[in-house]
Amino acid sequence: MRILFHSRDHGIGDHIIHTTFAGCIKEHYPNYIVRFLVDEYLTSLITLCPFIDEVASFETMATNGCFDNVDVVFSTNREILQAAKKAKVPLRISNLSKPSTWLSANSFELVSTKLLDSHNAKLNLKYLKKLNIYVNPTYDKLTKWSKLVPQNTLSLPVSLKNRQLIALNPGSNKSARNWPPENYLLLANKLKKKGFIPIMTGSRHEGDLYKQIFQEYTSFWGTLNLDQLASLYSQCTAVVACSTGPAHIAAAIGTHTFALFVNKKPLHPERWGPLGKSVSILSHQPQKPSQNKILGTHSSCTQNNRCKIRCTFDQCPCINAITVDHVVQEILKVS
Repeated sequence: MRILFHSRDHGIGDHIIHTTFAGCIKEHYPNYIVRFLVDEYLTSLITLCPFIDEVASFETMATNGCFDNVDVVFSTNREILQAAKKAKVPLRISNLSKPSTWLSANSFELVSTKLLDSHNAKLNLKYLKKLNIYVNPTYDKLTKWSKLVPQNTLSLPVSLKNRQLIALNPGSNKSARNWPPENYLLLANKLKKKGFIPIMTGSRHEGDLYKQIFQEYTSFWGTLNLDQLASLYSQCTAVVACSTGPAHIAAAIGTHTFALFVNKKPLHPERWGPLGKSVSILSHQPQKPSQNKILGTHSSCTQNNRCKIRCTFDQCPCINAITVDHVVQEILKVS
């Protein structure tokens, strides 16, 4: 049986989280073929997931034969489901809460984020009831299903080879609350004094914003595609980033990941934390998962995750409360 899955989301981290869908299927039905339909820029990255057999580009969906020999389609996108119906895919599964898909899908499951009180990776697993898969996985099981394996080793400059590299990714493309770039610079300086080699990663746009701040350090601003970024991270001792795609990439390939989070719903780490065996969640107040580290407090936040302050991605007192010295201490514990 060949299964095609399309994520409703477009972010890097979202797609890595959704690879657990493929991991779960492969554990129950090892001989099933899993095909992911993703945005073109994500194809090189999603190909690194060992549980996904085939990757197709959404942009070339009409001509790349992505529905050939497909038995089941999981999607909430009307255009995709209409194409699947035209291609006579037998089973087309969507979310009952998406009226736009009612005419093109022929099977439905009610899936709502409002009903989700745990990690977002569990969301798409609800659709697998249609394949007689009923699961409520633990964090460790989700981690097992979230995996990327770099295929090629990125060639590094001589100055970076065989060194203790720590990658810092100061941006988030406005997808998360950002730790101030000045903190990343101070962190880089302190890590350098400890014998590490800090390197900077981020998009070309983030490079335009930050390259003057980090001009002392080797930087990869928009010069790598995503599978190359994964290869770079695999050669690092650790990666430090906020709740954004690079943190999820690093966690999925097994590099120790220090992910900076606020404990504000729905942005909290129980919902969006990177999945990996070597992940430290650094946040500003206590959290339930044992892997979380308490690195400071802020009076605006209460124990029920209800922050009293309206903030933006680059102006957040809660994430600012995570101190540079505490991040350094946590890195030194495992490096």
